[in-house]
Formats: sequence, structure tokens, C-alpha cells
Amino acid sequence: MDKYPLLRKGLSIFIILLFFSTSIFPSCAQKMEKQSSAPTRGNWLYVGGSGPGNYTKIQDAIDNANDGDIIFVYQGIYNGSITISKSITLLGEARDQTIINGVGSWKICSIYANDVTIKYFTIKNGSYGIWLFRVDDTKISNNLIIKTGCGIWVQDYCFRTKIYFNSIAYASMGIKSDRSKRSYIFYNNFYNNTCNIQINFLTYYSTEKQCSVIQNNNFYSSITQATFDTSINIWIRNYWEDHRFGPKIIKGNFLTPFPYPRGSKRVAYQIDLFPAKEPFVIP
Repeated sequence: MDKYPLLRKGLSIFIILLFFSTSIFPSCAQKMEKQSSAPTRGNWLYVGGSGPGNYTKIQDAIDNANDGDIIFVYQGIYNGSITISKSITLLGEARDQTIINGVGSWKICSIYANDVTIKYFTIKNGSYGIWLFRVDDTKISNNLIIKTGCGIWVQDYCFRTKIYFNSIAYASMGIKSDRSKRSYIFYNNFYNNTCNIQINFLTYYSTEKQCSVIQNNNFYSSITQATFDTSINIWIRNYWEDHRFGPKIIKGNFLTPFPYPRGSKRVAYQIDLFPAKEPFVIP
């Protein structure tokens, strides 16, 4: 008869647990090590507040920020232009009360860095509201952009720009995109502009992954709702105030790459096949 049955059972269980711990715990440790080495968002900086460490000018906060930082801007009117050359998030307290007033600036907000986010601002009174130049992964959302020559200009080889939940009004051009790939423009209000949107000069041989996507926007009263020049775009279920039934035809131009004669522009058409019958509710 075994005098120590409990001891033998306990020893067996201990050996089994020891075996599993040597095989499982190292993999868990490796996973935790990978997670801990993942990059995290940076610090918060504040503009317009009353406490210590607040900046009075948005540009001063940007100049002192690092990549990944978030700049929170309290309600108020901030006159002048700003330049962003770091990968930051610029966050207004409330769209209609946090105002960047360009006071006639050429470019109210200029972006020269990848991975920049701007949201919850009123941006007004300048030649260009927001200007992007050769940057990737910009996000512009929940802004009111008014009284500009051009609300948003996406210029020269920008990639994966996302523009959504904005209202753009009283501009000569709402959004203009030149030589840029895969812009996503969705759930925006356009009204009282000379032209709401123009997409230019992408490539002769655009693939679906390079085309801009214009989807679920409200295009209200404007002289020209939308146009394009030598670019292939995807128009999906937008609301067109001047359109009643059937597909919406968008008229533009296309520069011929072949002789007939080479370099001449021909009238071209694109289609929003199933336009929305009612406007979208966009804040």
C-alpha cells in the first residue's frame, strides 16, 4: 500500500504544471514584450485655457509639440495662419466656437507632415482654408470652412487623404485635388460655392486603388456642382440638389495621351449611378 498517495498526486500535478508553464509563459512574455514596445500617442498640449502650461497661440503649441502629440484648443477666436510640419492632432473644443480667422491670409492652415488630424474648428477668411502639400494620411473632419477662395486644396501627390463630416461654404472652390491618389471624400456639406469640388490630373492609367472616392456628400446650390480634369474618380450615392431622377452625369475634361492631336482636351463624363434622393443628415 502506498503510504503517501496525496504526496505522489501533488508531485504529478506540479510536474504537469511546470511543463505547461515552460511552454506557455515564454510565448505570453514575447507577446507582452511586443505590445509594450508598440508606439503610443504623445502628450496633450492646450491653447487658450486659464491654467498653467497653456499657450495663447496655436502656432506656439505646434512649435513645441512632438510627433504624436494632441493639441486641444479651447473656444475662442485665433487670428492669423498656422503651419503644421509634425504628425499631430489639432482638436478644437467646439466647432462653431473655436475659430481660426485667417484675416486675409494666403493659406490659413498649411500641412507639410504625414498623419495630421484637424477637427472641430471654424476656419475662415483666407485664400485657402486648409492646404496639403505632398503628405499622406491626413484626416480633416467636423470642421466649418467658410469665406475662402478654396476651402481645401489637396496638392501634388498626397495619398489617402480623408475629408469627412465637414461643411464647406461661400468659396470659389470647395475642394480642389491635384495629382493626388486615393482621397476619400464623404459625408460633407457643400453649399453656396462657385464650384463644389474639382479633381485634377491623377494619371492616364489610374487603377481602382488610386482613384478618389466621393461618397454620400450633400451638394447644394452652387454654379458648378462637381467637375474633373484628366482624372478617374468613383462617385457613389451623393445627394445633388439640382438632380431629380436617374444617374447623375458629371461633366469634365480629359487630356488625350495619344495623337488626335496629342495633349488636346476633350469633354468627358463620369457618373454617380445611384444618387441619393434625400440629403444626408450631416452635423
